[in-house]
Amino acid sequence: MNRRASCAVLFGAWLLLSCSSDSTSSQSTTTAAQVAVTGATAISTSTTTSEAPTTTTEAPTTTTAPTTTTTNAPTTTIIETRVIGQSVQGRDITAYRMGTPGGRPVLLIGVIHGNEAKGYGITQMIRTMPTPKGIDLWIIDSINPDGQAADIRYNANGVDLNRNVSYNWTYIPKTTADGEYSGEAPADQPETQALENFVGEIKPYITMFWHQDANRVSPAGAHREIPTQFAEAVGLSAASTPCTGGCTGTFTQYINHTIKGGTAFIVELPGNDEVTPAMVKLHAEATLQVITL
Repeated sequence: MNRRASCAVLFGAWLLLSCSSDSTSSQSTTTAAQVAVTGATAISTSTTTSEAPTTTTEAPTTTTAPTTTTTNAPTTTIIETRVIGQSVQGRDITAYRMGTPGGRPVLLIGVIHGNEAKGYGITQMIRTMPTPKGIDLWIIDSINPDGQAADIRYNANGVDLNRNVSYNWTYIPKTTADGEYSGEAPADQPETQALENFVGEIKPYITMFWHQDANRVSPAGAHREIPTQFAEAVGLSAASTPCTGGCTGTFTQYINHTIKGGTAFIVELPGNDEVTPAMVKLHAEATLQVITL
């Protein structure tokens, strides 16, 4: 073989090897690319893009608060404090209201004669005790604060307030030894006027006054069974209380005359030394029992 032919053969062989190498490389590259694509697809397929689970949350059930039922349960709350007037010397005459407004009106008065003041402790105790349901309770500790402060029967003008009211008034002179001066005219004292006006406003079904020291309960008014049962409860007799100068111009007479169907009566405690804490408690409890009769 000549030299030219030999070179041609050698060139052809190189070309063939070169092409074969390029083809293999290209095929390898193609295969790698396919693997890469296939792998990416596999990864894409295996990686699940899941949406966040839809949470269906029901609105919480709103439980309605239970309806508060207003009952007439006994209560010790004072729901009103009212100054109904002033004494001769300017002291307030105060009424405390408890119980059920619009219920049966009841009025309790601890002191009318200033030196007969043990009823003050009874009405004060009642203000700390539960008021029976259905009772519109008014309490006046003292209608005669000036007399109570001075420990005298009458007010600062020397008038016996329980002889001064505008019903069945009779003139009793100031010179009377037992201090039952009636005043110069019916209801001419500020304390009397205050109580008469207040009674006319609330129209009490039951009114109780505490005095001393006759040891009895004086039945009066339209429902005498109420004072009679009270007397039994506290261990006192039920009998009229005599008046030295005549029982005229008294508050129980005025209320029983003015309030039709009402019952006003007097409770006469014993003397100061005989009124014990147990007796005060007994009267307070008996009062809250009979005012519901």
